[in-house]
Amino acid sequence: MTANGYPPADGVPQPAGAAPPAVLIIEDSRTLAHMANRAIQERLGFVTRVAGTFAEVRRQLAEPPVGGFLAALVDLNLPDAPRGEVLDYVVAAGVPAIVLTANYSTERRQEILKRRVVDYLIKQNRHTYDYVVRLLRRLDRNRAIEVLVVDDSRTVRGTIAALLKLHNYQVLTAADGREALAVLASHPQVALVLTDYHMPEMDGFELITAIRQRFERPNLSIIGLSAQGAADISARFLKQGANDFLAKPFSPEELYCRVMQAVETAEYIQAIEEAAFRDPLTGLHNRRHFFNHAASRIALHPERVALVAMLDIDHFKRINDTYGHDGGDAALVAVANSIKRHFGGELAARFGGEEFCILFQHDRPPQARVRLDNFRQELAATAIPFGNGAIACTVSCGLAWGQLLEPAIKAADEALYRAKAAGRNRIEPVALA
Repeated sequence: MTANGYPPADGVPQPAGAAPPAVLIIEDSRTLAHMANRAIQERLGFVTRVAGTFAEVRRQLAEPPVGGFLAALVDLNLPDAPRGEVLDYVVAAGVPAIVLTANYSTERRQEILKRRVVDYLIKQNRHTYDYVVRLLRRLDRNRAIEVLVVDDSRTVRGTIAALLKLHNYQVLTAADGREALAVLASHPQVALVLTDYHMPEMDGFELITAIRQRFERPNLSIIGLSAQGAADISARFLKQGANDFLAKPFSPEELYCRVMQAVETAEYIQAIEEAAFRDPLTGLHNRRHFFNHAASRIALHPERVALVAMLDIDHFKRINDTYGHDGGDAALVAVANSIKRHFGGELAARFGGEEFCILFQHDRPPQARVRLDNFRQELAATAIPFGNGAIACTVSCGLAWGQLLEPAIKAADEALYRAKAAGRNRIEPVALA
């Protein structure tokens, strides 16, 4: 988290070779344009283009960057467009517009918001640009976030969906609770549900109860909506498991703020959980995550045995003594990366030190042994770059299977030490009775 309390300066991870998001800064003040340009480039890594006149805006929109503009920061008063003409031009070009103005009036604000802009901000100080950075980051990340709107009114569903799409959310809709559950079943990546209270078939309270029985709270946020008895309804929504409540009618700005807060809170929680359950050096999950998830994964396929491999880097102390702890870290990272490549679909974790564990979820013992042997041979043939030289690294493996997880792990660990005693860089399999 930054000093301003905002998320770290990053957006949606881009595929290798993909162009970063681009932002058009429309501002005739060189000082303010520089301030916005610097904040966006340094804190987000986005590409920026600056236009100080309406004529320059036309040229920029006529030749947009690859992928188009993520958004435009729009100053309403330009030398050749003093009455805000540039805003209509940007909106007509299909570019999400964030309006920045030094002159505020309630009437002007309401007029601007009717033009389907992303937001309307007052140029006050650098904190305005802190919020701009936060908003641009959201516009980028929202392209990967699915939101479900549940309301029996087609008009209300359409209005809320249109507003959320302005902020780049991927919006799904449902007319009642039962339809919403069907949508969630087919779209497990939904991050936020906005649901009305009064609906046929299944009301908002019943829907929330059903959702909370199926989805963990940190992975799916819920905002309740209602125009009926807001004081009483809001408390009931929160007690049923909603994260927030929004009384109808609401302004677009209030909707955006509540939705942004719900999404960012979920991201913070997920980031904290990720830090708690992932090894910071190798990027693999840690021992705690392994045991938290292994039993449930085995339970999904009770007809299969618990098939576990324990791996250990051979002569790891010698590597540390020869190359220092940085060399040891390089070896750990190389082994972890190789595990990710070879066993990406399995539950793999760093158990501690130079020891790793893999729970096979799809293979039978013969297939698992072949995969382990391919992994072992590739690692043994790979020189790990370090400094001006390279580190040679091998692993020993114990592979065990049985009906119960913990006995299988213990047996795999014992088989691992037999592999080391037998000469290292080998696999020792064992089947439990």
